[in-house]
Amino acid sequence: MTSVILSQAASNDEREILQYLADSADDAVLTKYVKRFREVYQQLSQHPESGSLQPHLGKGTRMRVVAPYNVYTDYDETQDIVVILRVLHGSRKITRRMMRPR
Repeated sequence: MTSVILSQAASNDEREILQYLADSADDAVLTKYVKRFREVYQQLSQHPESGSLQPHLGKGTRMRVVAPYNVYTDYDETQDIVVILRVLHGSRKITRRMMRPR
């Protein structure tokens, strides 16, 4: 099974999203998003090349949707690791620069 890891940026993104939901929504909504993010990560461990290709964001960058958020990934075949690059709101203008560590 493929390993799935969150980049520092993705970890920060997810933490901010969940904190926002904890502050502004009820517990059921927060729980739903925690579950949905985990389900996507689990699916990626079984199907690492799933998701739509996003070549404008970088070679091999893919996107999965946890509406209204997009989960951007990169699969390293040689190490059999999926890196979650970012977890961003779908309404944002996403650029290639946002996908890579600073």
